[in-house]
Amino acid sequence: MGYEDITAAAQAFMVAFPDLTVLFDDLQAGPYGQEYHWTLDGTHSETGNHIRVSGYELWDLGDGVIRTSRGYYDQQEYDRQVFRRRWRWVAGLFGQRS
Repeated sequence: MGYEDITAAAQAFMVAFPDLTVLFDDLQAGPYGQEYHWTLDGTHSETGNHIRVSGYELWDLGDGVIRTSRGYYDQQEYDRQVFRRRWRWVAGLFGQRS
């Protein structure tokens, strides 16, 4: 993953969550590298749903730079928060009788 890929990924998040805040939770040494723990907080631009999801980046540090970074978070929880109202609305449609 190069500079352009990282830039494109960051831009996609900024479009999806225009008010996105990345909160620093912790930085700790793990068995496989440094773990940067974070929480994302923002409102999804298409669904209007507020999300708050935590995860971490596993960093391999060397020569004063991050050589590799792998992100980990609960994808199912992220999807649940982003799309929850949409599904409630759809379920309400099917629950109504005319």
